[in-house]
Amino acid sequence: MKALAALAGALAFLLAPQQAGSGTYSAPASVHQAIVYWFGSHWREAENVAWCESRWNVYAQNGQYLGLFRMGSSERARYGHSWTAWGQARAASHYWRVAGWRPWACRP
Repeated sequence: MKALAALAGALAFLLAPQQAGSGTYSAPASVHQAIVYWFGSHWREAENVAWCESRWNVYAQNGQYLGLFRMGSSERARYGHSWTAWGQARAASHYWRVAGWRPWACRP
């Protein structure tokens, strides 16, 4: 069990996001875990978009645009919305699979 915990810790360290030129930063654990789960191998792109859109704030708002990925009301109606990182990453990943990064003002 201790070996599994050590492996999980090492994996989390290795997967921590990087930003060129400004050192290492990392999203809050709940945001990071949700994005890694829902975006798979594209998680770094998704974390960069979420950072730019909301500074990883699930309560971010700009007019009708809400959450980590600042999805609009029609997108939230179609792909879902919640006030958790998990629910917002899930909805954004479904939207991203259909439209790519084009709809977002911030791109990876």
